[in-house]
Amino acid sequence: MSPLLLLTLLAASPPEEPMPASLNDLAPLGPVTLTLTGEAHPAPLSGTPCVFFDLTVGDHDPETGWTSHRSPFHTQTDLVARVVTADGRSLAVPLPWRKLRPHLDPTTARHLDPATGPLDDRDRALAEDWGGPVTLHEYCLVAGRTYHAVVDGETYHLPPDGSGEPVQRTNLVLVLSEHPLVEGRPVNRLIPTFAGWSY
Repeated sequence: MSPLLLLTLLAASPPEEPMPASLNDLAPLGPVTLTLTGEAHPAPLSGTPCVFFDLTVGDHDPETGWTSHRSPFHTQTDLVARVVTADGRSLAVPLPWRKLRPHLDPTTARHLDPATGPLDDRDRALAEDWGGPVTLHEYCLVAGRTYHAVVDGETYHLPPDGSGEPVQRTNLVLVLSEHPLVEGRPVNRLIPTFAGWSY
């Protein structure tokens, strides 16, 4: 076969389809980089198309973080994580949104204080609902952007079985950040919606 024909065949070959995989398959790989795909939703403050967004409102201190908060808006659609392993395998990992543990900087941050100036109807409603000045942080995961991730396990206990002892279980989750991990862990905080997650 001539080199020209071989190059033509290679160029015409379709890209490799990623292999279906799970968080169990990712866990032994340690830290990885990945991209996300999924249905895009416009984020409420910025309008950015996000495959996952979260809006957190409350009392926030830049040094210590949130002292009280709630998350009135966040997406609840599942994603797919696409990973290329060190040995060149392409993996597609279905990712229920409840399995996300995003450590993100806010894509948009605002502070609303009715006493300092007029607010539009939505912002005034948010401030009134909170009962005074309020901080808004919008967090967003974007399709196609590279994120740094590692699989982690969260333990929980089921009621005692026949032996009378609580039954321990582990839920695998995907910890991810837009920043490189340091010693396998994110450098920024877990977003508030998941910081208080309980079983």
